[in-house]
Order: sequence, then structure tokens, then C-alpha cells
Amino acid sequence: MPALTAFAAGCITSLVMLRIQNKESLTNQICGSEMKLDTKKSHILRNSILAVAGAFGSGILLEKQEFTHIGEILHPTDIPKIFFSTLFTCEDDVRAAIERMKADYEKEGKEFNTDPETGARAQWNQMEWEIELAKTKENDFMDKLGNCRLEHIAGDHGVFYAHEPEQIANSILGFLAETTE
Repeated sequence: MPALTAFAAGCITSLVMLRIQNKESLTNQICGSEMKLDTKKSHILRNSILAVAGAFGSGILLEKQEFTHIGEILHPTDIPKIFFSTLFTCEDDVRAAIERMKADYEKEGKEFNTDPETGARAQWNQMEWEIELAKTKENDFMDKLGNCRLEHIAGDHGVFYAHEPEQIANSILGFLAETTE
């Protein structure tokens, strides 16, 4: 339900922004007539961003409530589970992430102006306390799940499996071998 609310808020915001524009622009937006392709693309992009921003805002506003709710309904079980954490655990993890980013930039022909060694040291010094706090929360979550193995695979949350596919595969295969008969 919160996502629907956020989407509705994004749509309402978008309509208000459209009304601020002149009437001809509003008519073209609604009817799609005589609108240049670049203009249509920019309207679509803006509306998409507004919807995502609304959902993101809703997520932030409801985060504490949702964590409380999950904490109330989640109970440990004996069912074996594996949880992959993308938290950095050391400066080397940060350096590896920066090196991946550098490789991506260079692959696209872009210049990357950060030395991975220096950048990793600086970033780790800034984020080390945040990581410790996140680890505490993560461990609390593991306790709530019960019988859960925590595997650290530092990287981007959405694509961590692509950075270390062999490590992920070995972790899963090892887990399955230990937990199945």
C-alpha cells in the first residue's frame, strides 16, 4: 500500500507541475499532439523520477514503522538459511569496489580521477563507524531469522552476484551440501 500511495503522490505532483506550465504545453502533454520527441522524453523522464522520488520518500517515512512491524512478526526458525551481505568489511573491499568502478569508466572511454588505494583509505575512514552500526543491525536481523549463515560479499547491492560469481556459487553449493541430505 505505501508504494501505491507514493505513486499517487508522484502523479499528483506531476499534474501540479503540468498545470504550472502554459495551457498549450499542458494540452500537448495530455494529447501528445505536435510535441517534439525530446520534449516527450523529458516529460516521461521527469514523471518517472517523480514517481520514484515519491516511493523513495514514502520508504524513508515508513522505515521505522516497517522495521518495528517486521520485528514484531518475525520469529526464529530452525530452517537453514543463507544471507548475503553487501557491507564492506575492510578497506580492501572498498578498494575492490573502486577498482570495479574504474574499470567500468575506462570501458566506456571515460576518465576516472580517483586512485583506488587513496580513495579506499579515505572512504573506509569515513564509513567504518557506519559499517559497525550496520553490522550490529545485520546481526540482530540474523538472530531474528534463526539458523542463518551470513556470507559477506562486498559490493553493489543489486548486482553483487555478478562481481564474484564463483564465490557466490561456492557459498551456495557449500550451504546446500551442508544442509541437505
